[in-house]
Amino acid sequence: MKVVINNEYGGFALSKKAMELFEKRTGYAVTEYGYFVNPPEDCDYPVDRDNPVLVEIVEELGRKA
Repeated sequence: MKVVINNEYGGFALSKKAMELFEKRTGYAVTEYGYFVNPPEDCDYPVDRDNPVLVEIVEELGRKA
């Protein structure tokens, strides 16, 4: 299983490009801190760090994610 981590100083955040790709591929908008904007359950629901689409985007964009 692959998991997205931040090994730099500071918190986990996504780039604008990563957020756009996630929305395009899943239909769900996310915030830069990895939370769904309008999920069916709750708007504070975090995207799992092992989400296959998130992992794919981070692998694709690398440090630009």
